This record gives sequence, structure tokens and C-alpha cells, in this order.
Amino acid sequence: AALGNRLPAGVWLTSLRADRGVLALEGRSERLASVGTAMDAFVQLPAYSAARLVAVREEPARHGVTYSVELEPR
Repeated sequence: AALGNRLPAGVWLTSLRADRGVLALEGRSERLASVGTAMDAFVQLPAYSAARLVAVREEPARHGVTYSVELEPR
């Protein structure tokens, strides 16, 4: 719920995996800049110290991008 509450408008999560404290997120966004805004918001959560963009790909048919982000624990 905390992650979802931090998502800016136009950003969605489609997958979430946890492995040894690292949280791997995948999703879609209308704009690449919104993914950056989401990453900034995620690192404001008390449990995470850094967000790393793993992959981003333009999706012209969906008018946006898909992304993968990893959150590092504190």
C-alpha cells in the first residue's frame, strides 16, 4: 500500500518481487519523467535507501513506457 500511495498520476505497478530485502518493481507509465518522479518518492519510504532504474522501453502501441526498478534496503 505504501508503494502504491507514492505513485504519481500516470504510473502503474504490474509486478512486485522481494529478494533478500531488494524490492524489484515493474510497471508502465505514460511518460519517462513520471518514472523518475516515482523513483524519488520510493526512496522517501523508511525501508529503502536507493532506487535503481534497471530497464526502460518505449511502448508506442500503449503510448508510454514500461520500466523495471530495484529498491535497495536501508
